Amino acid sequence: MCRILISSFNTDKIDVFKDILNSFIKSSERDILLEKLSNRSSHSDGWGLASIGLANNTPSILFHKTLLPIYHSQSRDIVELFIKRMELYDNIKVIVHSRLSSRREPYGERYSHPFEVLENNLTIWFIHNGGVDKKELSKEIGINPYYYSDSWISAIYISKYLNKCVEKETDLDNCVIDSYRNLIKYTIENSALDTGLLLLYKDTPYLYTSFYVKGYMEMNDDRKEYYNMYKYVEEGFIAVSSSTVKYYSSRDFSLIEQGLYSIRNNNLVKLDSYQ
Repeated sequence: MCRILISSFNTDKIDVFKDILNSFIKSSERDILLEKLSNRSSHSDGWGLASIGLANNTPSILFHKTLLPIYHSQSRDIVELFIKRMELYDNIKVIVHSRLSSRREPYGERYSHPFEVLENNLTIWFIHNGGVDKKELSKEIGINPYYYSDSWISAIYISKYLNKCVEKETDLDNCVIDSYRNLIKYTIENSALDTGLLLLYKDTPYLYTSFYVKGYMEMNDDRKEYYNMYKYVEEGFIAVSSSTVKYYSSRDFSLIEQGLYSIRNNNLVKLDSYQ
């Protein structure tokens, strides 16, 4: 159970991002929706950030993850460092994750999100809220399911799929669509494939987000709301986030439909529907 934030913006909107990120931090420290589903309230098992800034159309990577909670004082200082760095660029694409790990999953800094995977043709950074059948998915790529978390295995799967796909498919979006259609098959019942995918391909950054819940219609309202994804849009800025963020923000977030989206030109473009 995790919280995620995906955003793209021109840097004159950095204050908007700071405000929403602050809401994200508050929602990680006390998740009022998580409290309704469990005896826990905080996402205390690490956090991370991956971002690509453009300076005169040249990409620059910003990346950090730690086992500390995002609401820890040291983490807040690190967040401020990254905010200052972001101010140097013309446009920013960024994904942020705050983790609450299952006792069935491995624990440690390396298991904090985002997961960075480098292949010959591209590099991805991946964040995930939900669960997949990692034993079955690990068979697809030939790795030990106990050494990796389910989200890390998902990241490796997507990366390997995309790396092969772009060698024969000219449209990157189609490759991402197909990789997610395959990954959905491994989503656990009553869980989700809520994700953010940041990608660097041929010196160009790309940003995607997905919202999919398996067994959504049979869930009670509290669990539905926990997995729901919301967006906030204004000129030059877009953010998509886990539901709890909107409860700590004064901004007008709206529910998105289940599906896979590309975030381009600070807009949300639906690529595939999961309704």
